[in-house]
Amino acid sequence: MDKGPAGATRREDVVVAGEESLIALPPEFAARFDVVTELDASGAEADMLRVRDRAGEELVLKLYRRGITPNREMWETLRGVRSPHIVGLRETGQAAGRAFELMEYLAHGTLRDFINDFNDGPADFNDGSGDFNDGSGDDSGTARNGISPEEIVEVVRQVAGGLTVLHECRIIHRDLKPENILLRSREPFRLALADFGLSRYVEQTAMFSSAGHTLAYSAPETFAGFVSVMRDWWSLGMIVRELALGEPPFPDLVPEAVMLHLASRPIDVSGVEDERLRLLCRGLLVRDPEDRWGGPEVAEWLSGGSPAVHDSALPPLAEADVKPFLFGDRLYTDGVALASAMAEHWDEAAQRYFLRDGEARRTLKTWLRQFDDPRLHDVEERDDILDQLDGPLPAGVRLLRLLRWLNPELPPVYAGIAISVDSLRALAAAVLDPGAEGHRRAGPVVSELAEHRVLATLAECPGGAELGAVDARLRAVTDRWEQVTARVSGHSPNLPRAPRRTPAAAAELLLIAIDAERAAARLAEQVMAGLRSLPVPVPWFDAVWRDAGDDAVGSLVVRQALPVAAEEAQRIHREVTARQRQQDERMMRWQQREAQRLAGRGAAVALAVAGAGLMTVVWFGFFFLSSFSGKTDIALVVAVPVLLGQVGVEIALAVQMGTMYHPQYSLLQKVGVLGGRAGERVRDAGGCGGCLIIALAIVALSVFTYVFPPIVPLVVAAVYGVWTYSRWSAWTRWHEGETREALEGR
Repeated sequence: MDKGPAGATRREDVVVAGEESLIALPPEFAARFDVVTELDASGAEADMLRVRDRAGEELVLKLYRRGITPNREMWETLRGVRSPHIVGLRETGQAAGRAFELMEYLAHGTLRDFINDFNDGPADFNDGSGDFNDGSGDDSGTARNGISPEEIVEVVRQVAGGLTVLHECRIIHRDLKPENILLRSREPFRLALADFGLSRYVEQTAMFSSAGHTLAYSAPETFAGFVSVMRDWWSLGMIVRELALGEPPFPDLVPEAVMLHLASRPIDVSGVEDERLRLLCRGLLVRDPEDRWGGPEVAEWLSGGSPAVHDSALPPLAEADVKPFLFGDRLYTDGVALASAMAEHWDEAAQRYFLRDGEARRTLKTWLRQFDDPRLHDVEERDDILDQLDGPLPAGVRLLRLLRWLNPELPPVYAGIAISVDSLRALAAAVLDPGAEGHRRAGPVVSELAEHRVLATLAECPGGAELGAVDARLRAVTDRWEQVTARVSGHSPNLPRAPRRTPAAAAELLLIAIDAERAAARLAEQVMAGLRSLPVPVPWFDAVWRDAGDDAVGSLVVRQALPVAAEEAQRIHREVTARQRQQDERMMRWQQREAQRLAGRGAAVALAVAGAGLMTVVWFGFFFLSSFSGKTDIALVVAVPVLLGQVGVEIALAVQMGTMYHPQYSLLQKVGVLGGRAGERVRDAGGCGGCLIIALAIVALSVFTYVFPPIVPLVVAAVYGVWTYSRWSAWTRWHEGETREALEGR
């Protein structure tokens, strides 16, 4: 598809590789038709297929996207239309869940193709009478593209004929342009109107609608959503102007500039050289649809008449009475033109007159004061604007109020951006995406739109009705956001008591106001992702989530609490990690000490065996004394188990205590201590006294052994058992205390 300026398109056949369509025919048509080619549709509403039936006739099958269904009354009416200037509609209905239209196929291209052929060189043009230019005769008054006035008149005659038929059937085309005018034949030259995807069946003479349109050929009232048959006659006027001038409307202008021009300025037809065509253009391009030429006036003009042209627009002050104002490189005496220029160069106007208090602002004030005729101007509003030029509001807000006063018909524009629901969504997305183009500029714009009721002002502009609904929803969700934020703040001292009005918050609220369901799903996904990223749970966060609710605003409040929760989770995680690290270090030191203690088991066991061996000497003495009593067998039966028990217990204690066994808890140390004390007593008794003590001890032991041999082993076993329990309990208490101190850091 070739694209020209300001939305111009050329529809042509697109042959798919292998002569096969990439679009499958619905089953209802697969048995009836073969696909010849795909047609390059000019819009995104439908797929276009050129098909051939079993009889060999070629038709066009238009399959609308799912969810798009043209007006059924319009379908029914169009099927009954029989006009050479309307493409014939054969069938309509639903197939495979998609609306379809089956219409006749015209193989000679569009009026756009015909214009392009003239641009490449003169082409034969004959209506069958032989009167028109064949490219070789006199071409006085011929347009720059080579089309003569007579040829343009024939285009007007046939297009007007088609429009008259449609309007009599109460159908408004709404998208009339060269791409939607097909050539039924070139010789003779015959035209037919096509592509009724945006057409509207109306039961009254005028109505309001927000449906789409092709910008360059749209009437000014389009931006206010006003729909009537006069809209089609404006489009015809733009086509005639294009044919006469040899160039499409608004070449090289961006859509925003085109919309500003259509909404605020008249269409210049002074370049149309042919007087009759210029009169036609003037009549068709009257801005007020009430005064615009329609079918009767065009019919009179085609018959050679000259209907009056009525332009009901309020005449501006005479230039002689208005001092000019310099903006950019141009002098302005008309407020409408100045408003359009400032809107197109928004940043320059805001910087010069609202961000700087200097000579430029004083000059603007002086210029505005001359518009003081109450019959023509809202003087009271102007005085308020003069007072606010130095006010505290953002520069953009003050500039918007000025532009609205200069041109009440200015479309919704702010910060040089044509404001619509789609552009608001794009602005909010740019605020939330730091890598997006225009991110830095979008933040202040969205904040101003949200905080200063700018949307309410823009809703009063032509075509801004949908912005009023967004503004109402935005104020409602903002109030709820403030309430929920205040309510959940009690769950944590770190949560803000009042909402923080950042550009990001304004952008989120705006997206909720535009599409709450979509915003809620996105925010809920972000909350879940944030929760998954928390290193540890935050106790109060679940309470915030429950209290905030699961709607879009509640999800926004919860999402805004995530950074606070993340910071607290990081703090808790650091504390837990530090405690765990200390615990691990203490555990490692304790394990090292335990390893060192247990590494001395071998030496401890040797000392245990030595202690038991020392006790064996004592027991041999006991066995010797018991031999005098003749009861050695009894002594052995009692003493040997006691001796073996001592050896086993000492080895077990040595294995368990390791290096701690000796000297504090070992038998060897205890026997040595007792022997040392006995030796001290003997030494203290001195000479014969010491020998007497030893003799008495031996005699006493001999008597006990003689009288009752088991008594000595039993006494020794009892004393040893009590002492072993005492030292095991003492060691256990010490070891548990050491372990607790090592592991708990006490």
